[in-house]
Amino acid sequence: LEKAYYDFPGGGYRFIVLDGNDVGIFAPPKEDPRREIAAKRLDEMKAKGAENAQPWNGSLGDEQFTWLETTMKAAQAAGEKAIVMCHYPVFPPNIHNLWDSERIVELLTGFDNFVAYFNGHNHAGNYGEVGGKHFFNFKGMVDTPDTTAYSVVDVYADRIEIRGVGREGNSTLKI
Repeated sequence: LEKAYYDFPGGGYRFIVLDGNDVGIFAPPKEDPRREIAAKRLDEMKAKGAENAQPWNGSLGDEQFTWLETTMKAAQAAGEKAIVMCHYPVFPPNIHNLWDSERIVELLTGFDNFVAYFNGHNHAGNYGEVGGKHFFNFKGMVDTPDTTAYSVVDVYADRIEIRGVGREGNSTLKI
């Protein structure tokens, strides 16, 4: 891939994949300036007592955030609904969320064509809703050696059907 974040169309939707490791402590190469930005962001968050100020989280770089906004606008102009995916959660507030989760939620929920954000990272799973916009954290199987957790997701014009297996249950998200 040219970049670790990208988008693709399908069935009247724009699927947007984000790179939550873009600005982080461990993912960029050692001499990469994004590590210095990450250290500063993390220190500022720790000073504010943010629960997600954890070294295992990360954030979007300014270039990627601008790309996300531009991509959302293009999807809206094309009449496409948007589903965003990332390893890291952004809502509801949680120790596992991206460092810049609040600005991402604000951006996404400002678009009427945004319908859902899917992620992992919080192995317990989680769910939140803001104004009819869904934030779904799939459960992980890392901590469960005797069972699995995965899903098949079917996307329709009026709903998203999640057929869970193992630890992940079934869910219907109304659009």
